[in-house]
Amino acid sequence: MAVKEPKSSAKHEPDYIDKPSPFSIEGIRSGAVQSRVVKAMIVLSGVIMAGGILFSSLSPTGVPQNGQGANLQSPTATVATVGGQTVTAAQLANSFARTVDMNTRYGFGAKPNAENYLSQKQDELRRLTDNAALIEAAQKAGITVSAADIDKELDKELRDQFKPQQGQTEAAFLRFIQTQFKVGSIDEAIEQQKGKVTQDGRDGIEKKLLVDKLEKQAKDAATSTEEDYKRSMTKLDLYQIVLRPDLPKGNVKDFQAEQTRLQKVNQEKADKLFAELKKTPTLANFKAVALKQSADTLTKPKGGSLGLKSPAEISPPDVGQSLSKSAQALNGPFKNEFDGSQTIYFVGGRKTELPKDYAKDKKKLLADFETQQDNAVWQKKQEELQKAITPDVSDSALAAYQLQTKELYTKTGDDQKKMRDDILERYDEALKVAGNGLEAAAINFQKSSLYRDAGQKQPQLEALKAATEEAKNDAGLLVAYGQALNDSGQPKVALAQFKAASKALDDNPSQPSPFGGGNPDDALRQQLVAQFTGLKEPKLAAAESAKIKPAAPGGPGGLNFGGLPPGIKVTPGN
Repeated sequence: MAVKEPKSSAKHEPDYIDKPSPFSIEGIRSGAVQSRVVKAMIVLSGVIMAGGILFSSLSPTGVPQNGQGANLQSPTATVATVGGQTVTAAQLANSFARTVDMNTRYGFGAKPNAENYLSQKQDELRRLTDNAALIEAAQKAGITVSAADIDKELDKELRDQFKPQQGQTEAAFLRFIQTQFKVGSIDEAIEQQKGKVTQDGRDGIEKKLLVDKLEKQAKDAATSTEEDYKRSMTKLDLYQIVLRPDLPKGNVKDFQAEQTRLQKVNQEKADKLFAELKKTPTLANFKAVALKQSADTLTKPKGGSLGLKSPAEISPPDVGQSLSKSAQALNGPFKNEFDGSQTIYFVGGRKTELPKDYAKDKKKLLADFETQQDNAVWQKKQEELQKAITPDVSDSALAAYQLQTKELYTKTGDDQKKMRDDILERYDEALKVAGNGLEAAAINFQKSSLYRDAGQKQPQLEALKAATEEAKNDAGLLVAYGQALNDSGQPKVALAQFKAASKALDDNPSQPSPFGGGNPDDALRQQLVAQFTGLKEPKLAAAESAKIKPAAPGGPGGLNFGGLPPGIKVTPGN
């Protein structure tokens, strides 16, 4: 995302409503509603992320009443622009609040805290700008959505939701609808809800349908044949030579420019090697060159052998498809966009492995393959369209965070100092509209990181103190503040912060992931054990250690999704 120059923002206090609407997240939590039907209204509004709020009763301003993304920005303020599309503060705030609420309810991902708040909000903005890029592409492709299309989609969504819950009779469900919505029939209830849809809501449905039609257009253009299927089931006896670019050395003034130059040198080296291999395109020659020149330590000793690989096992997918379709043994060079490496492949042979009952199940197998290929085509199309447009981020906090995490450490010397000062200025601008709470704490936490890396201990402590005042029960923040105090020679004050962090974990414990693994709080408790031990408080260390329970069995594939892996301990100083 591109970052816009900072702009001053006037404070604007949203007109929050006092009591939760029955159609708000708060309404559900407070018990204002108990039915799947009313909760589905929230789901429906969440599906249409591109267009803001679907039901006007969610909030008069379009900003979550208690949402994680709420601040003092005007709800209509633009936080990012993608071509002719904009993402407003209200859209980002509501989308972020819904994601946080879902994660909290179902145990997906870490709950927002001062350390990860801006990262999570940046991810949410990326989802919205990615969708905006697709909307922009659909409009440029001449795709349109009529008012009738919108009405049809709205009716479909509502009818999908107005159905009895499992175990509920039609009669009981109708009585509920009559009582809840003060109407005589389900059709009347649906029409009533249609009347609550704002223009923003209809715009959101229009944008959703634009993307749906763009997806259909991309899939309709894709073709897949029986020959394509057979190629996908043909394993390649594959060999590779990997060439990696050198890393920038020394005090480089422009890190990115030097990195680009070195990758270009590596590209030229790969092109030259490929031309030499074409002169003697035999497996024996390829293996001999791989033994001498390949940078891949795993395959180099085997003459570059990767063994038998299906196209789906080769990354990225485009390379697998290219190799499976190629009639040549020698292929490449293929560039890895992540690290700039170049790979040359040699196909030593092919082995087709069709399912045992292929003749019998052919129709279904080909249909499933066509669906799989259509989805792959759409995925690639999305990536291309999203990559083609760079969003302009005008939200001061997110613009600063992007510079801090993506660009700051590619700079050196005075250039790095200037960028750090620019980032701090943007964070200070963001604090003017952040209000009190988690967002302000997150901004101050990031400021403390900048000061720490610049060796400025006193400003670091001041930023951390300001952060803890905004989020008094953020255990991770309290631990970070305690560590900084201890490092600055204030062990007694640091100890008070560690005790407060332990109490915060006790008072507001995280729930273990439904996928298994340890409690997400365990890593923080391990840090507290180390800190208490280092401060010669063995009783506190033992008490904290006792709160760490063995990790539950892992999730799918034995993966551990939360906390520390079993048997891992953090010792003082590590």
